[in-house]
Amino acid sequence: MLWNAIQCLAASGCQWRLLPRDFPPFTTVQRRFYRWPRLRSACVSQRVTGCR
Repeated sequence: MLWNAIQCLAASGCQWRLLPRDFPPFTTVQRRFYRWPRLRSACVSQRVTGCR
């Protein structure tokens, strides 16, 4: 569920607080995202290359 929320953010470029209610609270997703450096770099490279 957290991975899907992070993919949603990467694909849409929305703000943390605008994450759909189907996902866990944005603070939970945000905290986990900031703890995973490899995941962060993968999401950034995905947005830069335009892969969705």
